[in-house]
Amino acid sequence: MTLIIAVNMGEIGLIASDKAEVMIAPNGDVLPVHQEAEKIIQTPLGVITGAGRVELLDRVKAFVESGEVGNTDQVLNAIVQAREGFRAQYAGDPQVESALLSTSWVFNYTALLENEETAHRIAMFHASWGEESLRILGTDQAISIGPGDFTAEESAELTRQIRKRVQMPNADLDIRGALLANVEVVIEAMADVAARSPSVSKVCDIAIVGQGMPEIVSDVTPSNWATRFEFLT
Repeated sequence: MTLIIAVNMGEIGLIASDKAEVMIAPNGDVLPVHQEAEKIIQTPLGVITGAGRVELLDRVKAFVESGEVGNTDQVLNAIVQAREGFRAQYAGDPQVESALLSTSWVFNYTALLENEETAHRIAMFHASWGEESLRILGTDQAISIGPGDFTAEESAELTRQIRKRVQMPNADLDIRGALLANVEVVIEAMADVAARSPSVSKVCDIAIVGQGMPEIVSDVTPSNWATRFEFLT
């Protein structure tokens, strides 16, 4: 279980993930294991992270990390194949469909447009949006993918609250100021969810993404975030 928050500011954006790793007991209880998981990985495509069943997530992450990806259709195909393989491997397990429904991926990439210009994109997969399609996070938009122990209503409300608070660059706020403001929104949202869900940690990793090499800032907490992102001031 994981909390992911993504903010698309156009040419640049944020992708954040908490660092908690948990086990699910036979009775359904969530048992914390540690808060040191590296859930955001850098790949030739961009960065990729995910929420849900680790075994399922890692199959896709490994493919994207391999450098064999030429387009997002290949990423989607890897997701579909991983899901089909997981379903076949655990056929008869009553938890299979629940695991598939709660597992999602978020990644960024640079798109080549028809006029041969490029644009930054953040793409997402969640089974509730369609089992064979990606969703693109629009410019000036934000979204959260809540942990598996959140209801759909709780996850939707979290996204609404984040969208109310995120800021986009404008005449009075430069890109660095907007990034810093949105990092604070992410940190506060992580802490709020961690207080309500044993499957989420206050400590998180935050990737600043765009066209070019991403900057992944690790082990960010409510007490150190201003220092960790001092390079934006």
